[in-house]
Amino acid sequence: MKRIFALVVAVMLMAGACAQEDPPKKVETDHVVGKVTRTAVSGHGPAPGLLNADWQVTVEGERANFEVEGGSLVLFTGDGVQGFDATTGQSVWHYREPGRKVHWSRLTAGVALLSTEGEEERLVALDSATGRLLWEKKVEPFTDFFVHGSVLVRESHSPATPVLAGIDLRTGEELWDGDPDVGKDCDSIAPFPDATDGSVIVLEERCGGSFVTSGFLGLDPASGDVLWSHDNGLIGHPDVISVARGAAVISASNSGRTTIFSRDKAQQTLECRNCEPVIAGEHIAWLTGSGTEQTRMAVVNVHTGTANVVALPIPQSNLISDGRRLYGTGPTPAGSQGGEPAHWVTVVDPAAGSARALPIHANPGYGHIRWEGAADGRLIVAIRPSQKASEETSGYRLIAYSSTPGAEPLEFSGVDPRSWPDCAKLVAAVPGKRLRRPDSRRDWGEVVIGSTRVARSSCYADNIEGIGEVSVVIRWVTKRPEDADAVLDGTPGQAPDADERDGSLVRVGGVIAQVDGPPEAVQAVVKQLRSTVPS
Repeated sequence: MKRIFALVVAVMLMAGACAQEDPPKKVETDHVVGKVTRTAVSGHGPAPGLLNADWQVTVEGERANFEVEGGSLVLFTGDGVQGFDATTGQSVWHYREPGRKVHWSRLTAGVALLSTEGEEERLVALDSATGRLLWEKKVEPFTDFFVHGSVLVRESHSPATPVLAGIDLRTGEELWDGDPDVGKDCDSIAPFPDATDGSVIVLEERCGGSFVTSGFLGLDPASGDVLWSHDNGLIGHPDVISVARGAAVISASNSGRTTIFSRDKAQQTLECRNCEPVIAGEHIAWLTGSGTEQTRMAVVNVHTGTANVVALPIPQSNLISDGRRLYGTGPTPAGSQGGEPAHWVTVVDPAAGSARALPIHANPGYGHIRWEGAADGRLIVAIRPSQKASEETSGYRLIAYSSTPGAEPLEFSGVDPRSWPDCAKLVAAVPGKRLRRPDSRRDWGEVVIGSTRVARSSCYADNIEGIGEVSVVIRWVTKRPEDADAVLDGTPGQAPDADERDGSLVRVGGVIAQVDGPPEAVQAVVKQLRSTVPS
């Protein structure tokens, strides 16, 4: 099926398009422009290693949305936007229009873009590193916008305006405009992609007043030219649309049937029913299953059409990409007790088809965590405090995690669980006559990371003369004492104190143990640990 996209090229000097565009009305602004001296940084996250906090800050704001790109971390709220240096966490700039609300916002190609509502709707473009105003426009009624890389695409629903136009994000200048010629009794719409690298604009064609999609077009965002066109090989309506390296992966809502559309072919691939795709280079990936069953990931190469399923070591949610690797969060496999890493990250290499679950040593404490992006070897998380923690803080806590090379197994902080201290020997070190029966051991669970299963045990002495009951559990062990210290207090950059205590938890070197009993018993266990564990 051949289609022609008729472009009405806007020749600015001849048509006087710039003069015809009404400038936006002036509004009051609260605008602070910053200075950034850093050189260009990568958008890459940390490699597999020992994860700890690099920096952390607290920011105020309700219903905040964070985006990370090009070394900048941008906080969008309903009142305005604030820019941070993603390598340090330092606030750099902010922009607000008092009395007006932010309608929608995006961060891409070094530009923070926001639409504000008031007497008239305005579109404002700011440099994401400094907050410098790049351009501002009045938004005409019946107009939608969506971003494709460095091009802002305007979709107009007004009869007097071409349906589509491409706008340079840095300058605000119109690059092209035009109406797609899709034949008699046919219309085209530009569905919003669920995930995109900005390499192609996907248009959906519907004919004869039907809501059924008859075909797809792929347009070059920089010129509006047609890159490819295909008949619809789907059954039903398109549900999930992903774009990577000039190709689109589209699934049907009722069947989950999924097709890769590119320049030279359309081919079926793994089912993507109601999935949430993420892009990493030429790969598009999504979790399969639901809830606690999301332990597998579909990975599709849009160039070769190769599709694989990657087994994940722990259930996942909140996937993000740094362009090479994928990062996800999941429930702790270690348990929910104190003294253990409360949060974990799974690092996925889609090209190699490998995945590893790694503990985060700087415990962020209460609240749901969500990865927001990556910058210069750091993985940035935003934490919305839970109700329990909200008495002490409000807003969000931002933490950047980086990794350092460490000994294997990294899943266990560099220490093989088979070499953890024996809790029976620690209980035996508590002096005193056993009045009832010998010390005992009870298995109460296990740590499960992929195919690795490690039994967990508690050791007891029921009744020691002059002391009473004592129990010991080894909660976690790290190769480096500072990592164990961070598991307990979550504070980066502090030297670990010897024999640290937090309630019934004690840390000696890299060992964290839970000791329930009187002070004399705790002292005996600590003494035994100190004699065998480097501090």
